[in-house]
Amino acid sequence: MTGQNGGQTIAERVARLFDTHRRPGGRRYTTREVAAAVGCSHTHIAEIANGRVADPHVNVLVGIANFFGKDSAYLIPPSKAGFRPQSEEVASIAFRASRLDADALRGVKALIDEILADTAEGGDR
Repeated sequence: MTGQNGGQTIAERVARLFDTHRRPGGRRYTTREVAAAVGCSHTHIAEIANGRVADPHVNVLVGIANFFGKDSAYLIPPSKAGFRPQSEEVASIAFRASRLDADALRGVKALIDEILADTAEGGDR
């Protein structure tokens, strides 16, 4: 796995989630707990965290991120998502927008179009 998101690999980021997020009482989450929530084997989760899976599926990475309460962009490199945003912030917005329904997406698009039009006209938004 190549580095992204500040030079860390997906494996390093997944391992960090296990290291920094604890159950009430301080106990570490197990790969079995995460796997049950994600819908894959605990072995697969451990292999991702140990860097033995070269190309983890996006749905598994989204599930891991959601389990730990992180934005999907934390684990998914923009190139894996099919685009190369200009910043990690843009990637985060795109991943969050991907969870919206069609009506909400139209609203977001209209807002972005309005901001871009205002900016092109020399507005101060």
